[in-house]
Amino acid sequence: MDAFELIRSRRSTRAFRSDSVEMEKLTQIVEAGRLAPSGGNSQTTHFLVIRDRAILTELAALVKQEFAKMDVTPGMYASMVNSIRRSKGDRYVFHYDAPVLIVTANRADYGNNIADCACALENMMLMANALDLGSCWINQLKWLNENPVILSALRELGLGEEERVYGAVAVGYAATPDGLPAREPLPRKGNPVTIIGGETGIEKRRARPPGGRALRFFSRIWPPAAAGPNRPCRPATPPARRSPRGRSPAAPPPAFWSGAPCRGRAPGWRRRHS
Repeated sequence: MDAFELIRSRRSTRAFRSDSVEMEKLTQIVEAGRLAPSGGNSQTTHFLVIRDRAILTELAALVKQEFAKMDVTPGMYASMVNSIRRSKGDRYVFHYDAPVLIVTANRADYGNNIADCACALENMMLMANALDLGSCWINQLKWLNENPVILSALRELGLGEEERVYGAVAVGYAATPDGLPAREPLPRKGNPVTIIGGETGIEKRRARPPGGRALRFFSRIWPPAAAGPNRPCRPATPPARRSPRGRSPAAPPPAFWSGAPCRGRAPGWRRRHS
């Protein structure tokens, strides 16, 4: 499948077969993670590839034990709340019993540690999809990355003293009749897009990506041609706005509309960003 379809069809898998992942495929997945971008090309992400069932079982028991000691607090992230509550039951396994867990760690004092690990994890999930494997982002070890019990266990597996975990990915064959992961994309309910630049005025656009549902774009656009050191970004009087037939008159111009000189920036930029 092409790159867009690979991205579009990636879904999280939370039920895995016990089948082992071939080393050839696992090598490709990890190499995809290693080829991810990093801040300043630092390449400091450390990949811990855990395939040993006994170690995974022991780590899952420790994670369950440490989450069970925690209490839910107001405003806590919903997924973390779910982990704490489920850990107090009998069947909580944080990595969904996947045969492989790839942990990404980085230096705790490195300012781009989370972003670098996130890029690597996304690459690995896409590669897993290309190889007909299921995958799921795992956050629990990040939430416990200062927990002394978990730190000690991970250091025995090779985690450096100066490193912390910033994410992991579970990989394996999906527990489906054909072993393939679900690939029907879920509808997008959020992730708004604002486009700035190009044409005059406020635009409301619809675009339909290949095979996708319609996306709605709300765009506040300032024409760069009208901007200059001594010229306003737009006329002091906005163009007339037509009212739909049979409806109430159009609303007044939006608050950000201004005839004040802005030296090429959107009106109000300095006020909002200074």
